[in-house]
Amino acid sequence: MKDQKSRIILGLIFISVIFGAPLAEAFDVNLEAQTRITQTEYIQNDILDILHDQQSLSKTTAFEKLTFKCKKRLDDVQFVFENRLILWPDQTPIEHTVDNAYFSIANGPLILYLGKQRIKWGTGYFWNPVDVLQSPKNVFDLSDSLEGIMALRCEYSHPWLTPSVILVLNSNDYRLEASSNYKFGLQLYKLIGTMDLFLNSVYWHNNLQSVGSALSWDVDWFIINAEAGAVKYINNTFSLAQTLKDQASQIQFNYLLGLSRQMGETVFITAEYYHHAGGLNNTDFDLYINEVFQDSDWLQYMGPAMKKDYAAFNLSYTLDNTWGINVVAITGLNDGTFYLYPRLSYVENPNYSIELGYFKNFATPGNQEGYYITPMQYAVELRLIGYF
Repeated sequence: MKDQKSRIILGLIFISVIFGAPLAEAFDVNLEAQTRITQTEYIQNDILDILHDQQSLSKTTAFEKLTFKCKKRLDDVQFVFENRLILWPDQTPIEHTVDNAYFSIANGPLILYLGKQRIKWGTGYFWNPVDVLQSPKNVFDLSDSLEGIMALRCEYSHPWLTPSVILVLNSNDYRLEASSNYKFGLQLYKLIGTMDLFLNSVYWHNNLQSVGSALSWDVDWFIINAEAGAVKYINNTFSLAQTLKDQASQIQFNYLLGLSRQMGETVFITAEYYHHAGGLNNTDFDLYINEVFQDSDWLQYMGPAMKKDYAAFNLSYTLDNTWGINVVAITGLNDGTFYLYPRLSYVENPNYSIELGYFKNFATPGNQEGYYITPMQYAVELRLIGYF
């Protein structure tokens, strides 16, 4: 079955190449081809040994990433399609992800969106604590592709208030009853002067409920962005804190505060502080690591922002529209975990660019999260990118 799926995908690529010119005339079509080569040095610890048993970890990796984007507007109807293919030299089948595949129909102020789509849900650059609908961003590379969700969204634009009603279809999970395969969302948007204000809520039957708000406020010299939300976890398996300790609170209050500044067309700076109430303190994190040592099934909870408090900084600088420097720094405030990720880019022309990045993890055994959750001392990455 996997080989058959790979042949179908390769066939679609072949058809796209043969009929590329006619498609480009009928649709707005873009193709991005990326080659990534990474050299990684790992931190040797017990968690790395467990990860080795779960998956193959190599010091040197390389893959091809093809991103196909297509959109078309006909009067009040628009179609959007974005697809990613990842080709690993030594692995099959080809990784295949549809990020967006939806159409929208407008009737005056009313717009209906149907299909797989990424919904703006929050104002944070690195984190979105009010977003319990969608997968989180890659905090080290905010330009990375983001996968959407299957949803029916209805938005009504009004000068006073813009409401959006959302019905999300989850992947069918046999462990959940049928009524739990749907999420319901409501978002209210209001522009007040130079402030964008959002209020939202999510209901997921027998699993979670949330309410939250977010704002983005242009105060001339810089932009303030903030988010705050409360999530009630009814199903403990979706909350690591509740799974690890039965006495953990069902209701978790998360918030974020950030500042950003755009200076001309060359410099952009942003900084954020994020509090994750559902994260673990240092003592509970030790307990979690011990559970992983005893049972590798606990690895399913491993991921970003596992503790409570984080800060992040991003600087982007462009010189003569040719050279670019991007620096991301992230620290876990609870145990001193610290990551630094600078990247240098060069744009040969509008169709080609090259990027060189260096990821450094400054963690020691005392910086628990960086030492165990990201067991990498450093990584050097080269990206060759073509735009067609």
